[in-house]
Formats: sequence, structure tokens, C-alpha cells
Amino acid sequence: MKKRFLIIAGLAALTILIAAVSLNAYQKNDVRESRDAFKVSLDGKTWFFVEDKLKLEDLLDDYKNQYISEVDKDVQIIKAGFKQKLDIVEVNDFQGDLCSPREAEKIIRSHAEAARVIEVRDGDNIWSIAMNNQLSVEEIGKLNPHLDEEMRIYPGDKLTITAEKPILAACVNNRV
Repeated sequence: MKKRFLIIAGLAALTILIAAVSLNAYQKNDVRESRDAFKVSLDGKTWFFVEDKLKLEDLLDDYKNQYISEVDKDVQIIKAGFKQKLDIVEVNDFQGDLCSPREAEKIIRSHAEAARVIEVRDGDNIWSIAMNNQLSVEEIGKLNPHLDEEMRIYPGDKLTITAEKPILAACVNNRV
């Protein structure tokens, strides 16, 4: 009888020990470490958080430079920036999820709206496509730099009708 009591007491103690260790491990995984981070806000709304401000600034500069490189070489660039208000604020004791540099780049380069592309059909011409989409022929030319000077199109060709709309829009002020 005494032996049976010791075995039951031992099993109960072992069960309690295992439960305590499991609960402690669960709590450790549930509690996030506090660390400093940088909050990126776009037009006053929180966009994402990162750990490395310098890397973030490099990503933003690369994004801006992509637009600068599209400007004609004969044009003097006065200023390059963003259309929206972009704020980077340090946050102490941050406990949330941080974006990796790769995730931050993907977010920065994401689009609010994809480009709209149509396929040219028999009987279509550049004028009718422009009119049906409330565009000028010149606008279609700008959206489709692959077209030749005469802007010839053929059935099966793909034409961009609206450009992609990036979430973060870069703007370049220049002087000719």
C-alpha cells in the first residue's frame, strides 16, 4: 500500500513538473523581446516597422533614384522626393513584428493599383482605343514606349491603358 502511494505521488509530482516546464516555455515564446525600432508612416498612417534606419534610407534612396534615372540627361534635377508625407520615427521598447530589409523593399515597391493592359483586336486603331479609354494618342504613346513613331498596332498586341499606381509615389522636380 505504501509502495502504491509513493508511485502515485511520484507520478503526480512528475505531471506537475512537466506542466510547469511546458507553461514556462510557452510563456517565454509568447513574450516578445523589447527592442528599438523605426516606425515608417505614410500620410500619417503607420505603414511598417524596421530595425535598421540606415538600410531603410538606402532602400528609399534606391527607389527615388529609379525615377531620377528615367529623367532626360539634358534636364537639370532640382529636387527628388515623395508625393506623400513620409515619416520615420524611432520607437523605444518596440514589441511588435519588424520587417526585414527584403520585406521593407517589397512594401516600398508595391502598387496600390496594377497597370491596365488591353489586347488589340481586328479593326482597332490607336485613335479609337484612345477615344474609348478617355485618353489622347500622346498619352497612349507615353504608356507604351515600345510603339514606333507611327504608333502602328496589330491584332494581338498588348497596350497599357493605365499605368501602375505605386503606394509610394516619387516625384522629380526639374528644369529644362
